[in-house]
Amino acid sequence: MDNNTTIEKKTANGEYPISDTCVTYRYEAVREELYSDEIGEYTAYGIAVYLGNTRVEFISDLTNDQGEICSLVNKCNENQLDAVHVYDVVEDFLAEVVDYPVK
Repeated sequence: MDNNTTIEKKTANGEYPISDTCVTYRYEAVREELYSDEIGEYTAYGIAVYLGNTRVEFISDLTNDQGEICSLVNKCNENQLDAVHVYDVVEDFLAEVVDYPVK
């Protein structure tokens, strides 16, 4: 056997464990104090995505409604959303909030 061979261990019921390869992301709502030439200072909320203690993604200025962003973050955490899908989820969220049709 060469050094590049991987041996997968089966559990007693014949399944391959995935716990060693599972990645769990954590989502948090982030409050921001921002400025726009059109409206001046305003409070907005975004989403921070963490892998362990490392922030791997941040999406700014999604809404000014704290309840909406908290609901979105809770859904992401409850469903253990993989970070690769976060932009699709945010797009759907924005389409729903702004009431744009999603294509």
